Amino acid sequence: MSYAQISDMILRYGETELLEISSTFGGSMDTINANAVNTALAEASDEIDGYLRERYVTPVATPTPKMTGVACALARYALSVGGDSTPAEKVSNGHKSALSWLRSVKDGKVTLNGELLPNTSQDWSQVQTRAPALGTGRFG
Repeated sequence: MSYAQISDMILRYGETELLEISSTFGGSMDTINANAVNTALAEASDEIDGYLRERYVTPVATPTPKMTGVACALARYALSVGGDSTPAEKVSNGHKSALSWLRSVKDGKVTLNGELLPNTSQDWSQVQTRAPALGTGRFG
């Protein structure tokens, strides 16, 4: 499941930019290279799941608008690197911001409305106690 679609990329970055970053060297600049964009979006979604799967059931059934934006930022960056191209500063900053948010989710500083993973630990109900010191309390 992809957390963003080509239409989300166009909405955020415009068709002209998407034409530029999705076209192959020497290729047509008449249409967006849907294969390249969809591949970048799928990879971005997989990267997002990599951060989330320690805490949430993935893929998240109802992605938030923030998750869609993060997927777009990651895909935009992926489309902007490679060959002789270097991503613009705003693209790199968007990528860094997206990764920072994902780390915050992974660390539990940001929570999602997604389904949490069930606790499958075998020792989740064990309680460790220590014996009371002799001579203290009511019975000592």
